[in-house]
Amino acid sequence: MHTLFQPLLKKVRQLPLRPGVYKFYDAKGRLLYIGKATQLRSRVSSYFRKSTNHSQAKQYMVWQIHDVQTIVVDTESEALLLETTLIKKHKPPYNVVMKDDKNFQYIHITNEPFPRIETIRRIDYTKKSGYYFGPYTSGRSVRYMMQLIKTIFRVCTTPPVMKKGVLQFPKRPCLDYQLERCVGPCARVVSSEEYQHIFRYIIQFLQGDYESVQQQLIQEMGKASQTKAYEKAAQLRDQLQAIERLMVEQKVVSTRREHADYLSLVRQGAIAAVNVFMVRVGKMIHQQVFFLSHTEQQTDQEIMTAFIDQYYVQSVTKPPKIFTNTSTHRGKHRKLLAMGEMNAKEALQRQTIQQEQREQGTKRGLQELSQALHVSLRQLHRIEVYDISNVQGKYAVGSMVVFIDGVADHSEYRKFKIKTVSGANDFASLQEVLDRRLHHLPEKTKRATQIWPTPSLLIIDGGKGQLHAAKTVLDILHVEIPIIALAKREEEIFIPHQAEPVLLPRGSAGLHLIQRMRDEAHRFAITFYRKRHVRGIVSK
Repeated sequence: MHTLFQPLLKKVRQLPLRPGVYKFYDAKGRLLYIGKATQLRSRVSSYFRKSTNHSQAKQYMVWQIHDVQTIVVDTESEALLLETTLIKKHKPPYNVVMKDDKNFQYIHITNEPFPRIETIRRIDYTKKSGYYFGPYTSGRSVRYMMQLIKTIFRVCTTPPVMKKGVLQFPKRPCLDYQLERCVGPCARVVSSEEYQHIFRYIIQFLQGDYESVQQQLIQEMGKASQTKAYEKAAQLRDQLQAIERLMVEQKVVSTRREHADYLSLVRQGAIAAVNVFMVRVGKMIHQQVFFLSHTEQQTDQEIMTAFIDQYYVQSVTKPPKIFTNTSTHRGKHRKLLAMGEMNAKEALQRQTIQQEQREQGTKRGLQELSQALHVSLRQLHRIEVYDISNVQGKYAVGSMVVFIDGVADHSEYRKFKIKTVSGANDFASLQEVLDRRLHHLPEKTKRATQIWPTPSLLIIDGGKGQLHAAKTVLDILHVEIPIIALAKREEEIFIPHQAEPVLLPRGSAGLHLIQRMRDEAHRFAITFYRKRHVRGIVSK
């Protein structure tokens, strides 16, 4: 091994034989790669053995490694979960990154005397127990499934809830009950046991086992008819008919009633797509496509392995069998995987076209903005946008969002708790935020330990007053950075020492771009404010 690795190897030999996550850094402290291990010392050491058969990309990465840091956990599953979380957060260049996770949705069934069904964005087992299904990449798919469940099983929108150990019923039955679209827990028509029995069917339904639900409903309908409970029998008949219509629409792919996922990978440039076919009880119940980045230097097998790790750590159920097109299969398996490749290819083409359109729109927007502000495109390279959020001065916060060449760079976002301002004073709050931010400039780091890149343009959410307050901070600190303000009402752009505002044409790419920047700063500030507000209420 090269002598440059000797100090690093000494550190590696001291790593624990415990599960955990390791992070490789280059000589400049940049994060290269994040991995998981059942035994940290053994796994990290393997990168530096001559006998290890690395891909070309991994070989190049190994020669850049200057330092390794580790996080020890208790189990291999915890290491996998932590690895996936850190990859999403940092997006290292040598890790395949699963995209669009912010758009994932899950269906959650609560663990309560009268269960509720809801959609959520992220799973938090520490706060919400119960059953989870997903992830779904399409909001339309989730809405369709929720509507099916509501129609077939007549779940209640306002069931009784447990508060401080006491079961509380709504003051009046919900509207759906009046319209005979709710089984009636809100009207005390069904007991907790009866309502939970319905949700056992819903869980089977979401798992794709429609036939078991069908057979059980047939038995219940027969019993209801025998006991002359004709109204209940009619309701069960309607449920059966809805499920049977759904079963007719599904494609039968196996007579063996198997549970399996079929994963098909397609690549194009730096992006890859994986189509997932979910087969349950021999029928295809769901299809969706996921996109991955940082794939250009990876092998197909490396991409597929990374996808499986990242997908199934956030997928609620893992089938007993997984078939991939990176392995050899024949017969019906090969046909399904080929069909998945077609789906993935079409989705990747649509994604590429949309990406090109976004890039062209951003480029036009920057050009129009540079012309309107009489600045060069270089002066629009790093744009920082600021907003203040509070209600009557309480829990006031500030936000800084960053756009590099017109594209949001979330890793550069910063949020500020207002510390020195009392009451609702947006001007003073803005000045505090800018003062603290500008002391992170390379020439102003006496008060700050971290150096942040110098912005080429500052945008303030507000009008002349906010602009004047912000410009005062720049003048006091003797910082010369172009600054403008965007007022919401007329979308006027105010520039220092310029009497008349700049008005971009309605519908122009330039106006759309700067509005998107301003709205993102507002969204980021509001999100932070709400978190502070909730914490403040809970702590009282």
